[in-house]
Amino acid sequence: MQIHDQLQALLNSLSILREKRWLLILCTAILLSSIGLGLTIPVVSIYALNFGATATLVGLLFTAFALGRVLVTIPAGRAADRWGRRILMIGGMLLVSVSAFGQGMANEYFQLLIFRLFQGMGSAMFISVSFLVVADLSIPEERGRVTSIFQGSIMIGLAVSPALGGLIANNIGLNVPFFLYSMVAFLVAIFIWCFLPESLGESTPPTGDPNEEAEESKSISTTRELLTDVNFILISLAAFLIFVGRAGARDTILPLLGIENLGLTAASLGLIFTLIQTINLIAIPFAGLISDRLGRKPAVILGLSIQGIGMGLIGTAWLYPWFLFGAVFLGAGKGLDETSSVVYVTDLSPVGKYGTTYGIFLTLRDIGLLIGPVMLGLIADAAGLRFSMILNGAAMICLAIIFWIFAKETLTTVTRKPVELN
Repeated sequence: MQIHDQLQALLNSLSILREKRWLLILCTAILLSSIGLGLTIPVVSIYALNFGATATLVGLLFTAFALGRVLVTIPAGRAADRWGRRILMIGGMLLVSVSAFGQGMANEYFQLLIFRLFQGMGSAMFISVSFLVVADLSIPEERGRVTSIFQGSIMIGLAVSPALGGLIANNIGLNVPFFLYSMVAFLVAIFIWCFLPESLGESTPPTGDPNEEAEESKSISTTRELLTDVNFILISLAAFLIFVGRAGARDTILPLLGIENLGLTAASLGLIFTLIQTINLIAIPFAGLISDRLGRKPAVILGLSIQGIGMGLIGTAWLYPWFLFGAVFLGAGKGLDETSSVVYVTDLSPVGKYGTTYGIFLTLRDIGLLIGPVMLGLIADAAGLRFSMILNGAAMICLAIIFWIFAKETLTTVTRKPVELN
């Protein structure tokens, strides 16, 4: 009976899509953009090798993308609070479209690097402002489920398209996935312009103050308030560790561990990454349910703890099944944490300052994406791959304990009337 109730609760969560037209439109846009991005994921490294890039230069392409996100996220959030959500989302997708086309047309490595930087900027504009729409138009009691559906749309898109992108690259050309991504991004921009309503001012008044100095003072005040809030600091640190774990532990250390200690092949590693992604996707709806029913704090703590255990299992694995077992924990914890941390930050945000709040939070999170591979790589070079993985897991468990002791529960501290766009 308990399992039946849980399944029914998940179905009820998905029914929000039928009730909220804006959410369906937003999830469609984010799904299409993720599919476009996924087409290029298996191609970037191989494509760069055609320009004579070394392994270091290939890694620099991913760093450039992350740097673009870090540079633009805060300005994009503040601009969205002033000028509206739609214009930033459309502009972001148009920039992605141009940069993807530029990568497909590149004839030297430096051009590829510059267009990757622009792609990161456009991606930051689109993704960060999409989170603002969710914050604008969801109420606290349903925010966990709404956010989980939104996050799930991203994960589905990234899960289904890489294999197709690789197939297209092998049979037609390495640059074709970039051209397809450019086309998809352009169509998403048109789709948003035609169908997604402007949400700025629906839940909070617009912040477009004609007095620029007064507006700048408000943003500085909000930033100071957030950076002195222990709850915001703790959740930002959690997000930072999650992305260090994603780019460093999962994407960098895990494959090296599998190859060096277990003799895994590319096919075996592919199975592990598919498993992580699948479990991640399955966990996301449960993250929304836990956040809305038990609270944001338990969901964050549970996610950090499970990820930490997963990294410990992977770091100590001597057998392939044990390695897979750790991968299941890693995927489940990440699915719980990425959703619940976003919901927690939304609850903390001062009224009318979602753009500034998300800008700071997502920037701190993306710094983990930027430095994670380098930081854990240096630790691995100094103390070994296993130690690097276990250390990241131990840091997550320690932070879960700190979060449990010092962070407040936000579900009962936010109130807002529901809003709906027809």
